[in-house]
Amino acid sequence: MQFLGQDGPLPGPRQLTRRHLEAYMAHLIDTRSATTANVVYRALQQLMRRLLDEEEIDRSPMERMRPPIVPEKPVHGPEGSGEPLAVLLRAGNAGSNTAADHIDPAR
Repeated sequence: MQFLGQDGPLPGPRQLTRRHLEAYMAHLIDTRSATTANVVYRALQQLMRRLLDEEEIDRSPMERMRPPIVPEKPVHGPEGSGEPLAVLLRAGNAGSNTAADHIDPAR
């Protein structure tokens, strides 16, 4: 929460506003990634629910806030070649998943 304290300390959860949270989300997207911002958003949602349950706040500053949009990353390689996926599926790869991988070694 260091980011939120840059404009001065927050005395408590009741002073946290939607503007603070939106600025923090924008900061995360700019300095990290949309995926990270989305994970933090979900964690903040849980925190706000807990603060509501414990009556630390009257209303959630996240009310009607939308999560950051996470753009999809193609796994099919350039122009849909499928090369990254084909590498994962090649026999002998550490990520292979064949019947032999599941045979019980105790037999």
